[in-house]
This record gives sequence, C-alpha cells and structure tokens, in this order.
Amino acid sequence: MLFNKNEIVSCIVIETISKKDEESILNIKKRMNANMPRTRIFNQRYLEKCPANSIIVKVQNPSRYMILYPFFSSHVSLPLKPGEHVWAFFPDGIGSNDIGYWMSRRTTDDYIEDPNYSHNARSLYRVYNNTLVSNDKEGNKGEYYSVEGRGVSSYESLLTNTEGGSHHVFESIQRTYKKPSDLLLQGSNNTQLIFTNGSEKETGTIIMSAGRGKTEATSLEKISSNIGLEESNKASRLSKIGKENINEGNLDILNDRAVLILSENPSYINEFLPEDTDENQKFNDEISYFFTKADHIRSNATSIIEQRTSSYFLKTEDGTISSNDFTISANSLSASTSTFNVSTSGWSVDMQTLFDIVEELINQVNSLTSGTAVFATGVGPTGPATNAAQLVSLLSKMSAMRG
Repeated sequence: MLFNKNEIVSCIVIETISKKDEESILNIKKRMNANMPRTRIFNQRYLEKCPANSIIVKVQNPSRYMILYPFFSSHVSLPLKPGEHVWAFFPDGIGSNDIGYWMSRRTTDDYIEDPNYSHNARSLYRVYNNTLVSNDKEGNKGEYYSVEGRGVSSYESLLTNTEGGSHHVFESIQRTYKKPSDLLLQGSNNTQLIFTNGSEKETGTIIMSAGRGKTEATSLEKISSNIGLEESNKASRLSKIGKENINEGNLDILNDRAVLILSENPSYINEFLPEDTDENQKFNDEISYFFTKADHIRSNATSIIEQRTSSYFLKTEDGTISSNDFTISANSLSASTSTFNVSTSGWSVDMQTLFDIVEELINQVNSLTSGTAVFATGVGPTGPATNAAQLVSLLSKMSAMRG
C-alpha cells in the first residue's frame, strides 16, 4: 500500500481510554459534551464499543476531536499520555470515514524526547531550534521547560486535569541507549528490558532492570517544568542550565534498585563494574547465569526441582548457608532456636535428632568403660555386654538417617 499525506497525520492526545467501565465512560461524555461544539467528539458513537487503549485526539486538519482505535491488537499496548503527540493512520484517507488508528507516540528532538513524557510542542520554540543568541549564558528556564504550545487551548489542563494524566507519575527518568543490533523496551517510569550481547559470540544476554540511575555515576539531573512537574534536564547544551551525564542510564548492577540478568555468558558486564570491585562479585568467563539483585528476593514456589553443577556458597540474613553440596537452615528465625536442618541433594538430617542419638550412643559406650554395664555370663566376666542390643539399635537409626 502506498501512503499519501492524508493517510498518516499527527494528532494531539486529548484523553486516553484505559478503562471501559460505565463510570469512566460517563465521565468522558460529561467532560466532552461540556465543550464547545467544535471540540466535541464527532464520532462519539465509538465511545461505547472502542477497545481499551483507544484515545481521543484533536486532528489538526480538519480541526476536530475524534476517537482513534489502537493500531496494534491487544497483544501489544504502547504507553501514551494526554498532551503527547501521536501518529494516526486513516486507511481510506482522513475525511473519507470516521475511524482511524493510532500507531505510536511521535518522536521529537533529542533535547525533548523523554521516556517519561515528551512535550512535542517544544520543538516549535525558538530556543529548542538552537537559535538562542550565543552570548546568552543564563538561559531561560521558563522557555526551555514550558508546557505551552499550539494546537489546544491549554496543554497544562491535559497534563493535570485528565483521566489519563491523573494516572501518570511525572519523574526524572534516565534514557537507556543500545547497540544497533539490540532490542530495547522501555517503560514510562524507569523500567527497561534489553536483549543484548557482548563483543564475542555466544554472549546473548537479556537484562531486566527497574530503578536505574540511583547514584551520580549514572543519573541525570532533575529539573521542574514551569508547572512544577519533575523531568530530566535534557537541554543543558542549549540552555546552559546544569550538565548532562555521558554515562546516563548505564547498567549499574551494584546500585540499580533491581536487576535480573539471563545470559549464556555475561562476563563482558564486568566492564560496567567499578575497577576496585571484588573478584568474587564479578561474572566468570564461559559460564551461563541467572543473576538477580534486589533488596529482597522472595520465592513462593509450591515445589522446587534443582540440579546444580557448579559450586557456590550463599549465606542469607536468616542464617541459611548453602552450596551445591549442602544446605544448613534454621527451622525458625529465632536466634535461640535449638533445631535446624542440614540437607544435600541426596538426603537431609534433623540435627536435633542426630544429637540425641549421638548423646545416647556416648552414654551406652561410657557404661562399658565405667564398668556399670552388666555382662550376662554364668562362668566369669566374659561375653557380650547386656547393652549390645541398644548399640545395634543406635547404629540402625544412624543408617536410617543416612538413607
């Protein structure tokens, strides 16, 4: 299909329809019907039946408000917020019918593009077009971080007084960069999933992270828009306000809030670690990893099947010590507990029972050496001790425990 200029157009997002419950739809109707006739939804008959993730937009030419269906099926749902600009596709050309499909948020200049929220209208500002007078070293925060723009009467109202805007958290988010061959998926609020690799073959790696940029090493300077919404300082080269970080958004497995790495060989990630990192904290060469890092790691599994082939030791706050050969864990978190277990891949031991058996065994042997055991003979002090049966029983218990 050959597209022409009337089939794909840029629109301004007026509202997002993320919920299809009766109350949400009624609120949208009330708000839109209160508008002037030229800003009412002309294809409102789709409001009841449109799928979730549909949007209400203002189409510039002709100027009207309308509902757009998502271009992708419900298997893929892209983020979009009121006030952002979006590409819309009209299969038969705009004006030929009353339905269109939104494809993706419209990208804009590097100084403006933001994973959290992009205010595309800034691309029309003189200062963002790099026409700022060269001797103006102070910059003007009001110009650089304004939320004004053409197309609607108030972008501020779209950001703060819409259903979609009320569910979005405005915060400074580090941009994540990738190699040309990588697949990168970013959420609006500091979550990333990247399919990547090192410089060698057989280093395919999936990195899932949440909460990057928690130290100055990889963070970006925070700044507020002129209506008090937090964002990242992305225009310092133009505004001369602050300075950008060349390591912005880089992986920092020691300080990022939560990281999961699945890799056939992630040793190249050692390059992201500080030079003084302990060798025990680095990834080994030619070994596959399932690596997790978080303040707390919780597993609620009904059953666990394990096969361990490489040695490691793990000590946790509850006193558990484990390797591929054994695990020692307390039966309770109480420091005064007298019962704990030792387990390996082949068998497990109740240490309290083991101690009872050993103590009884020692007592029985002690009775022999102290002369308190009675020997059952009618001729003289020869023959087996009368507690021989008890010793045999104890040995049987030990054998049963060993399995």
